[in-house]
Amino acid sequence: MQSANEKDGTLTDDTRAELEDEVRSLRQRRDEMRRELDESDSVGDGADRAEVLERSDGLAALEDRINSIDDRLANRVTTDGDALPDGTQLTVQAPDGTREDVHIVSVVEQIGENDEDAVTADSPLGAALAGRSPGDTVTYTTPDGEREVEVVSVEIPE
Repeated sequence: MQSANEKDGTLTDDTRAELEDEVRSLRQRRDEMRRELDESDSVGDGADRAEVLERSDGLAALEDRINSIDDRLANRVTTDGDALPDGTQLTVQAPDGTREDVHIVSVVEQIGENDEDAVTADSPLGAALAGRSPGDTVTYTTPDGEREVEVVSVEIPE
């Protein structure tokens, strides 16, 4: 079951600001890359052409990320609601007794390769945990269906 925040796609002010900063930085880098490509000599050997192709691929990747952020910002509304703040640590327990530590991050890019316990605040689990206290039971949607967990502990950063 999704929370009201997840259903209407809300973003916290902090998450929105982080995304806006990221897209601003990416646009600056994109403009620099375009200038570099325009200034590059179109005549040259194969190595020069390979470098231009590589830069073009990098530019395309930047464009994709910018479009992705723009879409997310355009389709979301800002709220200071119940979203868990970045850095919140929780422990949840499944009905079979299995415990799992959860670390809340604002944006997916903050999740490292070895950060298996991290979820975004606006993910189905992150949204379901918002505003909850130890002893509360929450239900959220996964690709495999509904899942239920009990909140064991919540540590909100200062």
